[in-house]
Amino acid sequence: MVSNCLQALYQRLHGPEADYRTLIRREELTALLLPIVTESPILESDGTESEEDSAEDERSRVNTIVRQLTEHGWIESIPDKGQLVSVYRLTRPGKAFTEGFVKLEGRGIRSRQRNVRNTRYSLEVYANEHDPFNLIDALTTAGQINSDLSDDIDVLHQRRTELLHNAAGRYQEAFEDFLDYMRKHFIPDLAVRLSADSIERHRSAILRSIEQIRGWSEAELDRATNDLTSLFPDVNVLGAGNPLLRVLERIENLVDTACDGKMPELRNALAGFVRQADVLIRQAQAMSFHVEGSPAILMERLGQLDDDAQSHFFDRVGPSILPPSPSLLDPAKIGRLTTRSKRKIDNQTSTLPPTREELLAATLASAREEAFAITIPNIRGRVIDQLGDSPSIHIRDFHVQDALDLLTLSHCIEIGAIGYPNEDPSLAVEPILEDGKPVWTDTPYGKIEAFIIRREFAHG
Repeated sequence: MVSNCLQALYQRLHGPEADYRTLIRREELTALLLPIVTESPILESDGTESEEDSAEDERSRVNTIVRQLTEHGWIESIPDKGQLVSVYRLTRPGKAFTEGFVKLEGRGIRSRQRNVRNTRYSLEVYANEHDPFNLIDALTTAGQINSDLSDDIDVLHQRRTELLHNAAGRYQEAFEDFLDYMRKHFIPDLAVRLSADSIERHRSAILRSIEQIRGWSEAELDRATNDLTSLFPDVNVLGAGNPLLRVLERIENLVDTACDGKMPELRNALAGFVRQADVLIRQAQAMSFHVEGSPAILMERLGQLDDDAQSHFFDRVGPSILPPSPSLLDPAKIGRLTTRSKRKIDNQTSTLPPTREELLAATLASAREEAFAITIPNIRGRVIDQLGDSPSIHIRDFHVQDALDLLTLSHCIEIGAIGYPNEDPSLAVEPILEDGKPVWTDTPYGKIEAFIIRREFAHG
């Protein structure tokens, strides 16, 4: 009863049809939980209470449940300053635990079919756009792949056990439950995961995107790693080395585990479930034929006999059943067992070589990215070339002859922010101010803040 109350409150606050514009007050909470308490059986009752006493007792039980849930940290009341009343909500731990109850009941709208494809698409987008959020999305959905497969395996084992339990004397009901599961769960969910959303189908594309990212230049890897660690510092717990490469390794391991471990286990569980369902169907068909001499008529007539009649029947029929005839084994056919070598089957998915168009597109993309890539050492070297023998240079005197000079002009202020104290000479950036405000200067490429770059020697 308490579990149902928590699930009802969760659906009201966080379910698919939750109304987030209104808060739940004490009266609304009581009205929400009262039907659940009313439908729950009363464990101890003498049967003499009236309807008024019963209604009062149910409302009292609702108040007791709300009080106990509040005392034990499942729900909490907070003041609503707008209406000057107290409203109720699930605490953070209460929400997390209640969500588990809701998932076990199978309520709500859930979509688990696109985790494999989302992993693939997120990696492809990250390989092209370098957005760290796409990489973390790929890591999250890759972890959900194994979790979904484990859930499917557990459900199949549970369904098989329920099938055996329900088949005891209720073949028709068990058969209808099997058809209901195949129609509502297997066909729309599990069948898709074994075909269109199969991890084995998308494995080669996922690994190809991982290898593409690993093939980035050192400057690209450093820049992507800095972006990743600045937004997600927790990636450093994945192990020593480059955090970006550790994330890619983790995704690859999850995909390999799903293909080599979970998918064969899922197929074995599905095969066991189907075998048991096949036996059930055959038994249901045999028991459904009510013709003279059929097993159904025989079992029905035997069930109508008393114990003495059943014993007399089996005593009369038993001698007519031929007992097994024992025979001796031929010693010449008895030999030592020999160890047979296991046949190794290559179950790896073959990867097609890239086409000429794919190689050309990858080469052009790499050349385009490297053409406009510039690092701080490159900027520093070009600024020193611009200085020549002069101790300083004004930004308006910076000569732009190619695209890299233009990139240096737009980023040269960064050498003053980062600095190289151990380099000789070192460069310092001095902004030009008037009345405490920066001065802007015109260039052929737009206005930029005016500053002077000075050369500073560490020795003399």
